Amino acid sequence: MFRMKTLGLALLVFALAAAPASAGEGRQAAAPAADLDQLLAEFGRAASGFGATFLLVHLNDLTTDALFDAPLKYSLRAQARTRTMFYVQGAADANTELNLDFRVQQGAENFEAQRTNIVNFEHGLSVSAGDEIRGILAIEGLFDARSTILVYYGGLRVEFTFPPDVVVKIAG
Repeated sequence: MFRMKTLGLALLVFALAAAPASAGEGRQAAAPAADLDQLLAEFGRAASGFGATFLLVHLNDLTTDALFDAPLKYSLRAQARTRTMFYVQGAADANTELNLDFRVQQGAENFEAQRTNIVNFEHGLSVSAGDEIRGILAIEGLFDARSTILVYYGGLRVEFTFPPDVVVKIAG
């Protein structure tokens, strides 16, 4: 698990450094690397299976500012204040057809996640090994960050349990 998380974090950091997230080539006020590493450790979780490796990052005021440029970050920040959202960054491990069956659960309730394609994040899309995959998952309603949020990808389960100091950061 630790190795997958480290691999996922490294993948996201490399991808963010190599290709700024969908809002232009020059990042004017990018977060320092140490701050981004800390945010990814607090809000990111790795998942691997079904032909792809992903890093899921809980979107909130801090992560939208660090991962996206204006004006996109303002739009995503506003949306993340009223919905539970995750940024998905990854790559195909093998030639595969993507099955993007993401579901989110808190307590006994299950919610199907709405997907927004950024790069190759389409259900049923055929991708080749190494192809980049980026997108947004959104669930209507704002989940309680004090309680565990589970994200399911096929048969994989990714757990977001935030310690009290991170919950305070989410609340602003």
